[in-house]
Amino acid sequence: LEREDGFEISIFADNLDAPRQMVEGENGTIFVAERGGQILALIDADKNGQIDSKIIVAKDLTLSTGLSIFDGSLYFSEISKIWKINSIEEWLKNQTDINELPDKNLVIDGLPDDTWHGWKWLQHDQQGRLHFNVGAPCNICLSENKQFASILRIENGQLEPVARGVRNSVGFDFHPQTKKLFFTDNGRDWLGDDSPSCELNRVDIDGQFYGYP
Repeated sequence: LEREDGFEISIFADNLDAPRQMVEGENGTIFVAERGGQILALIDADKNGQIDSKIIVAKDLTLSTGLSIFDGSLYFSEISKIWKINSIEEWLKNQTDINELPDKNLVIDGLPDDTWHGWKWLQHDQQGRLHFNVGAPCNICLSENKQFASILRIENGQLEPVARGVRNSVGFDFHPQTKKLFFTDNGRDWLGDDSPSCELNRVDIDGQFYGYP
């Protein structure tokens, strides 16, 4: 597809299994989380806008959806776990066996395993603290587990609440100047296409409440 102003859309990679989040490494590698259970590295060695190789870096995962890179390490999620692979692009550069997988290290375990809104989005802040969401385990309900319907942060090995009352966030990022977190929140279903509204929110105070349910 081509527009009059010169912008062009082309297919970079196809035949992916429900890709959910992707991130670019320092060397230009595009990492993709497939919801079906794999983390892929897509490499465009000649920079022509099409991949030359598709390398599996993790497989046999449960609802692998979230990705983030910090300090050369690739972090990725399952439904109730978060893993990391150290120096991922260094491993790719030295890989000799296409059937070999890099070692993955467990970052956190024991998160809720409810699949309804259990898909994760991962993002590091400028200080290197990992943020992720835990969606509500239903369309709309109350839960005694305070991890549900929230955005959490791993800090000094502990989970800290960043935002509460968040039904399900499917994307967030940090403002480059203010460093404040901006996140989406999907409104509940079954009340029509436009009610209630989905939201784009900003976090001003850790633990701020955003209304759900």
